[in-house]
Amino acid sequence: MQITQLDLPTVTESYAPSWSPDGRRLVFTQANLVAQPLGRQAVFVANVDGGAMHRITPWALDATGADWSPDGTHLVKVIPVGLAEPANIGGKFSPDGKKIVFRHQINYANGDADSQAYTMNVDGSNVRQLSFGYGFVDAPNWGTRR
Repeated sequence: MQITQLDLPTVTESYAPSWSPDGRRLVFTQANLVAQPLGRQAVFVANVDGGAMHRITPWALDATGADWSPDGTHLVKVIPVGLAEPANIGGKFSPDGKKIVFRHQINYANGDADSQAYTMNVDGSNVRQLSFGYGFVDAPNWGTRR
């Protein structure tokens, strides 16, 4: 069953889906390709039965890449203490729900962006860099949940 992009032609793009732990909902990012506000994206939640799709972040936040807590009651929001905003992307809860791994973009020289993997506690404290050097770390994750 198709859950997003039900009306054609589409004016948005949906990506970065993540199943809720109970398998009844999806969280995903929706980007406005030609709709207003143009070029912005937001996080949405939808029931997999095709009903109750709703936006959970404002367009102005330009949010992306949400993840469910292991118990399904929260969605990750990456706001680490001590790291510059807004380049904190793609947070994922640890299997026990106590930590978050995420990507932080650290260099914008000549339009290029280097990024590194970090972890933090769910309250944004205890930020630790996991990868070092030049390059682009994309989509860090903890592995499968059991």
